[in-house]
Amino acid sequence: MSDTAEQKMVKDFVVVTPDTTVRAAEAKLRVRNASYCVIQTSEGEPLALVTDEQLSALGPDKDKFLAVEVANLPAAVPVEREQLLSDIVEEVSQLLFGSKQIRGLIVLYAGKVVGILSRQLIAEQALSSLDVRWLAKLNQIEGDPIHRPPVYVCRLGDHSEVVVSYDIDNPPRCPTHHSILIKKK
Repeated sequence: MSDTAEQKMVKDFVVVTPDTTVRAAEAKLRVRNASYCVIQTSEGEPLALVTDEQLSALGPDKDKFLAVEVANLPAAVPVEREQLLSDIVEEVSQLLFGSKQIRGLIVLYAGKVVGILSRQLIAEQALSSLDVRWLAKLNQIEGDPIHRPPVYVCRLGDHSEVVVSYDIDNPPRCPTHHSILIKKK
């Protein structure tokens, strides 16, 4: 049986709002000796997850607000605390492996950020299950008449769409919430 997100999540992170400056966010990370920074709205909706390296790379103007940068940062990819890592890998591995910007996943419980799943942990989980999945799908071609193309859904709404060809650098997004769609189970 696979571990849950809660069992493997990183608990050392900071939470800031878009009206926080880059300098203040970096300072909060240093004080907590943490690597992950969650940018969320004042209502608690996660907008982005960045690392200390990504904050440092935002440029020399450390007094600019994160609100200016949120559009240029990778969107937050939330998962639930009770979700199995094997299910998470199935849903988001294409997204993580396709973009070097996304460094992890935000773990939620009752709508509140409770931890982070690192990109490395997801990669390790994907590699450990790769042999089993590869053998199971050896003779299957995704999208053929027997194996229909996958359906991707929005976690925040009711939008879904069939994705015949997944573009790793431009993943499908919900037209309403602009969140990245995940593969439906």
